[in-house]
Amino acid sequence: MPHLHGLLLACSFVAVFAGSCTVHGRTIRGSGNVVSRNYPVTGFDRVLVSDALNLEIRQGDAPSLTVTADDNAFDVLRVDTGGGTLRFYTRQGVNLQSTRQTAVLTMPDLHGLQVSGAADVIVQPFRVNHALEIQASGASDVRAQLEATAVSVAVSGASDARLEGAAAKCELQASGASEANLAAFRCSHATAELSGSADGQVMALVELGPVALSGASTLVYSGAATVRDVTTSGAAELVRR
Repeated sequence: MPHLHGLLLACSFVAVFAGSCTVHGRTIRGSGNVVSRNYPVTGFDRVLVSDALNLEIRQGDAPSLTVTADDNAFDVLRVDTGGGTLRFYTRQGVNLQSTRQTAVLTMPDLHGLQVSGAADVIVQPFRVNHALEIQASGASDVRAQLEATAVSVAVSGASDARLEGAAAKCELQASGASEANLAAFRCSHATAELSGSADGQVMALVELGPVALSGASTLVYSGAATVRDVTTSGAAELVRR
């Protein structure tokens, strides 16, 4: 029984954010009775999501987390805020299914967002006076409205990231079949590195470069920036809009 109990705990976000999980061939399904519960969360300025989850992030003075899921899933839910990072996770070896659940997170400050798997994350208008990092991998999707001193965006796999807002400095990295759209994000200075069949869009107002493009990647840029230090290989293209 202790061993089985541990396996059930390992299903944490499978049940909560995917509706079911498989443990050695056993499937645990959500009850279908969807409810919302609040979680006390403090001491974090980074967010990590690694499961199929619809997450909305809002800026507010009082941190809070509301999760909406099947009522029988909450006994195995795991949310961790150790080391300054709020983590949504499931233990290794758990097979996530495709049913999505939702969460709304309110936090006063954001330094980093890391998203993987098939998660969808929306960041409502958020303003910070420091650099901010966004990473998206797998088949994840990020939509964000941001104002920061600097923004670093790295996407890989089949992930998409779309930003609106402004920053003095922007760093863009995209690989695989990913897409990073910063066409509506005002960057004073921007750099870009694209590979594979990745697509990128950037608005640069003062300077664009260095730019490194390889494979079949394409970077489309707009704005009145001076373009410098551009290297391309393969079928890669730098296109002015």
